[in-house]
Amino acid sequence: MHQISWRCPRTYVSRLAEIGTGLRSMEVCNLSTVSQSKTTVHHAQTASFSMLPDRKRYFEFIKLFTGTFVNMALLYHSWKCTDILWHSPHNPTGKVFTKDELETVAGACHTRDLLAITDEVYEHITYDKKKHISLASLPGMQKRTIITSSLSKTYSVTGWRVGWAVASACIASAIRNIHIKLTDSAPAPFQEAALTALRSPLEYFELLRRDYESRRDYTVKLLSGVGFQVQFKPEGSFFLFVELPENCVVSDVEFVEELIKQAGVVAVPGCGFFHRDLYLDKFFPADYSYQKRYIRFAFCKSDATLAAAAQKIGELVNSSGLLKLFHSDRKMQ
Repeated sequence: MHQISWRCPRTYVSRLAEIGTGLRSMEVCNLSTVSQSKTTVHHAQTASFSMLPDRKRYFEFIKLFTGTFVNMALLYHSWKCTDILWHSPHNPTGKVFTKDELETVAGACHTRDLLAITDEVYEHITYDKKKHISLASLPGMQKRTIITSSLSKTYSVTGWRVGWAVASACIASAIRNIHIKLTDSAPAPFQEAALTALRSPLEYFELLRRDYESRRDYTVKLLSGVGFQVQFKPEGSFFLFVELPENCVVSDVEFVEELIKQAGVVAVPGCGFFHRDLYLDKFFPADYSYQKRYIRFAFCKSDATLAAAAQKIGELVNSSGLLKLFHSDRKMQ
């Protein structure tokens, strides 16, 4: 396996691999799905047409280069799929995929002769004794996996945009040839800092994990206490993807706007992590209202910041202890 560094959004890596290996189309899938009733994770062999929660920019990027998103359950029946993009621990749900689940994915890669491009940026941020397993560690997957990661999350330097790709020699060479023509290289001082960071003792990673796990538990208790539905407790990453109460009359965007105005607390509307498949809609009409019912909160903040947010949110609850914003007079868009 060869390693290269890059200084650009991780989405570029999939495009670089596509160019470097001469691929004509790219279909991207992700096991984590959000159903219309609750957050859940579907097994790869479970038939489901739930939409995939993913960032709009990922979806638009793949569409730009003529690729399409596919559900993992349909992967075995898709003759033109050449690559999968895999994210574990997952953003925004915090799902950490098990060895059994990864073996299912690896089996699909072998059966369909697929290349796997993995985003493992949260590999050191897992909770409840969960362990991250790289897809590349499974038998036969090292040669067909491109691992991408960065300093951003583990070392709290998101603004540096310093990361790396690990792949077999032929693929790494192809990525390097394209990369040097696009972004050249990361700044030399950042590369020196990266080397120091990557030599951190094991105690650092354990302290990081415990610190974030404590903040996760604090945030879960806070949000569930004021009425949010926590369908899935994060097993990794530092986000909490919660659902608005069933009787909430505002959309995710409206709620976030009001939360900012009234409490000064910022969250991310969940609709940005979904997409609609217009082709499948022709055959399986779906109700997409559930896409407006989720909010992503980040708990990668100091204890003081989280306490201040809790205080601000607490000032907006009614006599029952629930957020008044859930029952705003504004109508859902």
